[in-house]
Amino acid sequence: MDIIRMTRELGKELQKDERYIAYMKAKTANDNDENLQNMIHEFEMKRMEISMESGKKDKDDSRIDTLNGELQNLYSEIMQNENMIEFSVKRDEMDNLLSQINTIITMCANGEDPDTCEATHSCSGNCGSCGGCH
Repeated sequence: MDIIRMTRELGKELQKDERYIAYMKAKTANDNDENLQNMIHEFEMKRMEISMESGKKDKDDSRIDTLNGELQNLYSEIMQNENMIEFSVKRDEMDNLLSQINTIITMCANGEDPDTCEATHSCSGNCGSCGGCH
């Protein structure tokens, strides 16, 4: 079996994993939450409005401050939405799984023993060189 075919098999197994299934369920719930989608759309429109106002030659700093406040409020509302909270948790779990897979593959490509290399993450407290938590 060639390496690409084996990768496709890994992809099939990944899609059977409980973390993937939970992530997709949360993503679908997010996508189907009309109120959440409206808030996200409003958030994007507000960002565009801020960008347009900031780009004006005679920009109104007071207006920009007001828009930024509205943007922050929208962001808070979005992030407090039940579906968004669940999606964020499941996305983080999925990202962690993908990071572990990538770490093991990278270690093997660098000569590590595939049977013994571990995808561990240790935090130095300095996020500058971090590959990501969770």
